[in-house]
Order: sequence, then C-alpha cells, then structure tokens
Amino acid sequence: MPKSVVAAIAALSLCAVAGCGSASADQKAPSPANPTSSLPSNSSPTPPLPSTSPSKKTSLDSQTLINTVRHLPAKNIILLAPTQVSLKSITHTSAATGHYDVSLIAQSNLTVSFGGQNYTTHAEALNQLQQLLIITPGKGSPCSLDSGIIARAYQKQGFITWAEGNWNIEISGPPGISLSILKPPAQKIAGLLHRVVLPNTSMGVLNWAHGSNGQDSLDLSWLKGATS
Repeated sequence: MPKSVVAAIAALSLCAVAGCGSASADQKAPSPANPTSSLPSNSSPTPPLPSTSPSKKTSLDSQTLINTVRHLPAKNIILLAPTQVSLKSITHTSAATGHYDVSLIAQSNLTVSFGGQNYTTHAEALNQLQQLLIITPGKGSPCSLDSGIIARAYQKQGFITWAEGNWNIEISGPPGISLSILKPPAQKIAGLLHRVVLPNTSMGVLNWAHGSNGQDSLDLSWLKGATS
C-alpha cells in the first residue's frame, strides 16, 4: 500500500541578471502578499509551452500560465502558480507523482521558477527545509532595520537574518561582503513584510542572495500540508 502524503514543500525562486531588473516589490514579480494561488489538477496531457520572441514586448495572459499549470500531469500534490507576473515566455515544465516545477521569463527579464515536492512524513519535509537554513556562528551583532526590527548580522560570513512569525528571513552574499551592501535590501524586505503577508506555514525560509557574478536572487520555500 502506498504511503499517504502528509506534507509538501512549495518553492518560488526569482533571479535577476545584472542590468535586467531585480526582485524588488515595484516590479512585475509575484507579490509576497499572495505569491501563489492553488489550482485544481488536471491529468490531461500538458499543452505545448507557449512562448514569445525575445524581441517582442508582448506579454502572455496570466490565464495561459494558470492553464499550463492546471494541465500538468502531476498527481497527489497541490498545484500552485504565481500571481501578478507579466510573462514573456514559459521555458520549462515537468511533473510526476508528488512533484512538479515550472520556469518562466517575466517581462523585466526576471527568471522565475516554482514548484512543489511531496514527502511522506512531516519530519522528512521539515528536515529538507532545515537544510536551506544558513548556520549562524554565534549570536552575531545587532542590526537595526526599518519598522523596528532588530536583526542579527554576521560580517565575516556576509549574512543578516531575523524571524517573521514562522519564517526565517536570510539576506546573504559572498563571504566577507560588506554589510553596507546587504543592509539596504534587508531594510526593503523588512518594510515590505510589514505591509504584506507571507504564506501561512509551520516553517518557511526566505533567502535574498547577492551573487558575486552580478546576479541577485530571491527564494521562498515553505511547508504546506495537514500539519502546517
């Protein structure tokens, strides 16, 4: 008899190439207030991936993305899709029992990927999420952000962190990066999270990472299921 699914990890990732935009709140990226919406599954064949020429500025209707996700041949998993995103093209889809992922390009050249993975026990799903946490060496130094938040900063590791309910917020960069580079995005995210609501969960991880290659990325992963 197959094991019943009790928990799943949902994930949403955004990556901005230098000079092409960023995952800031004023762009056509999924809003943390409602980053995803649940869709009924449909086991019919996946339709061909819609796309537009990179030279064209036209955008795909949001219903196109919803229909594409709804028709993924994924079973035993709740399908979620980003909202408030202006599409250039859907570049990749894959699905199987208990798993799916989708990648797309937004009008601002923001690369967005999202998906989900089922686990048979809550402990197994929780362990996978905990592996996303950056290990904090000691207590760090107090770092005052907007909205009265006091985060913890780690200069040597290039890391600022704090908690928002059951969410762990991580602002990171290459080791040794100046905290003066990481603090502005930390303040923006802190301010944003006082105006919007992250998905309700028993554990979530939000990581904004500044890449040494000029790429910034925003990743959200959270536990979704009967125990969340």
